[in-house]
Amino acid sequence: MANNKIHICYLADASSIHTLKLVDYFNKKGYRVSVISFNPGAIEGVNIYFINLGFLSRFKLKYLLGLPKVKRLLAELKPDILHAVYLTSYGFVGSLTQFHPFIISAIGSDVTIRPRKSFILKLLVKYAIKRANLIHSQAAHLTKELISLGAKPEQVITFTYGVDLRLFKQKKENDPQNKKQRIIISTRAFEAIYNLELLIYSIPKVLKEISDVKFLLIGSGKQERKLKELARKLGVSQSVEFLGKLSNEEVLNYLSRADIYISTSLSDGQSLSLLEAMASGVFPIVTDIPSNRVWIRDNKNGFLCLTDEPNQLSKKILEALTNDNLRVKAVKRNQALVVERGSYKKNMEIMEKYYLQLISSKN
Repeated sequence: MANNKIHICYLADASSIHTLKLVDYFNKKGYRVSVISFNPGAIEGVNIYFINLGFLSRFKLKYLLGLPKVKRLLAELKPDILHAVYLTSYGFVGSLTQFHPFIISAIGSDVTIRPRKSFILKLLVKYAIKRANLIHSQAAHLTKELISLGAKPEQVITFTYGVDLRLFKQKKENDPQNKKQRIIISTRAFEAIYNLELLIYSIPKVLKEISDVKFLLIGSGKQERKLKELARKLGVSQSVEFLGKLSNEEVLNYLSRADIYISTSLSDGQSLSLLEAMASGVFPIVTDIPSNRVWIRDNKNGFLCLTDEPNQLSKKILEALTNDNLRVKAVKRNQALVVERGSYKKNMEIMEKYYLQLISSKN
C-alpha cells in the first residue's frame, strides 16, 4: 500500500512536542495524518480535530465526556491505525474506543508518577495496557514500570523519539581566556516537576567564584513568578535571564552558544532536552534519576547531581566551567552517543516498521 493511502490518526495533545515529533515525520513521509486533540493546536499540512467541550475542557473529566465525539470521528475518518500519546489520558480514551490496531506511547509521569499517586489511575493504566496492540516506551526504566503494571514484554517497544541530527551546528570550543561570559542554560518548563528552584539556589555560590556567568532559563509555566522572585530575593536577578517559551530553532541557537546545560528534574521519561544539549555539544549537569543515568556517566560525559543539594550543584557547575579537558572529551562522547542511539530519523523508521506490521496483520 502506498504511503499516501495509509491513514495514521493520533489521539494526542496537538500542542505537545511529543505529538509534533511523530506527526512531522509521517506527514513529510507522505502518509495521510490526522490528530484528534482535547487541546487546540495547528500543524501545517495536518487535519486537527479539536474536541471542544466549552468550560468543561478545563477539567480532567473532559477525556471521558469527549469519548462519544472521539468515537464518531474515528468512524468518519476510518484511519488504518490509531496512536495515542500519554497513557493516563489519551491512552485511556483510545482504549475505550475499541479501535484496532491501537498503539499507546508512554512518556514519563504517566507511568512513573500518576499510577502511584492514585489507585483509580493505576486501574485506568492497567485497562489501557490490556487493550493496546503495542506500547511504545521512551526508556528502559519506563518499560520496567509498564511490565509491573501488566504489560507483556513482547507488547512493549523501547526507544526515544530522538533528535534530528541535521539541525545541530558543529560547536566550536571557545578559549575560556578570550571569552567574556560563560553561558549556562536550562530548557525545562517552569513547573514543579522540573525543580528549577534547585538551580536558582545554586547560583550565588557560582557567582561568588566566577562573576562573568549568565544563566539562561528557556520555558514557561506556573512557577515563573515564584522563580523570578527567588532570583530577586537571592540577589542574582542581574545574572539570570528568563527568556520565555521559544521556538525549537531559537532554542537550538541558544544551545549552540552555551557552555553548560542544566536539568534539575525530579522525574523524566526520556528528556529530549538532554539529547538536544548533548547533540549541540553542551556539557550536561543533570539530576541523578533513572532516565539520565541511561545517557550520562558521572565525571565521564557529564555530571549527575542530587535533586535537593544546591551546594553540590554549585560545585559541579564550577568544576565544569574550570575543567576544559573534561568538557572537550564529553562533547565528543555525547555527540557519538546521540548519533548511535538518539537519531530521530533512525528511530522513526523503527516506528514506521511497527505501523506497517500492525496494519498488514489487520488486513
